[in-house]
Amino acid sequence: MAGRHYIKSVSFGLIFISTVIYFADIISGGKLTLALALQPSLVLGRMEIWRLLTFPFVQSSPVSLMLFLTTFFIFAPKIEEILSKPFFAAMLFLITVVQGTALTLVFWKNTYTFSGMEGVSFFVATIFAYITKGKKTYIWLFKALRTSVFILMIFLLWGTSVLIHSLVLQNSTYLITGSLLALSGIFSAH
Repeated sequence: MAGRHYIKSVSFGLIFISTVIYFADIISGGKLTLALALQPSLVLGRMEIWRLLTFPFVQSSPVSLMLFLTTFFIFAPKIEEILSKPFFAAMLFLITVVQGTALTLVFWKNTYTFSGMEGVSFFVATIFAYITKGKKTYIWLFKALRTSVFILMIFLLWGTSVLIHSLVLQNSTYLITGSLLALSGIFSAH
């Protein structure tokens, strides 16, 4: 079977794809975001259905990318081991399409543009918290923390970063769309 290459991890494959798209979007001057981000009016008006699946891959900010990298580097591989790669991949696919569809149906009259992995990242972190309820998480050389405390710290750090980002840029759009994605991820995990 020499010559066959398999992705050893769905999580690391998604990290690679998202990172490549993030830097390609920067190089293209944001053209990938325009083509792939979820704009509900374009999904319903022009039938650009692919946006329901592609919107997480265009990161809305460095904060979104860091949250995604953290959750998919620390939590997702452990969930993948427990649930199996095909089931984990199918679950992520399904949650992305469901989130995209729900956001499209709710915000079809608004001009919001949704992008970033906040929804999927919060979904993965919440699922990990449920799977490891009452256990401790060991991260590198740090002292072990209860999983729920560690995830809460990540959520608070993300929320603070998004708030500061929005205040500095004096633009609340990212705060609104990021929060909606995060809430949809947490709600979906429940």
